Amino acid sequence: MADNVDINTLLEQGKTAFQNEKYKQACKFLVQASEIEPDNQDVLYQLAICNNSLGNLDEAVECMEKVDNPPTDLFTFWSTVAQTYKINREYHKSINSFKRALLCNPDDVKRDMINSNINNLVLKAQYPPPKS
Repeated sequence: MADNVDINTLLEQGKTAFQNEKYKQACKFLVQASEIEPDNQDVLYQLAICNNSLGNLDEAVECMEKVDNPPTDLFTFWSTVAQTYKINREYHKSINSFKRALLCNPDDVKRDMINSNINNLVLKAQYPPPKS
């Protein structure tokens, strides 16, 4: 990468690609930006949502855990990650993500829904269905 490439340019290119639903391209720009500034909060946040969109959940979680003050709704992020882990039968990771969503202070309806999901996942985690 050329030294004259600006992190803000890479970040904007990543955001634009993401808005155009070109997630792989967005991720490439954002990874390049993170190589320049590994602790840049905006880059980490954008990488988290980009990885989430690509289904790279572990990478998304790793990035989001480094973000101090995310600019948008964390409840939606953690709920989406939790649901995807649940679909992938990664029950313990799903439970942990749902618990993080609970910390985002959702309203009572969402809180009840999440607690119900957690309770069901605990049972599945203890008694996973037989593999076909």
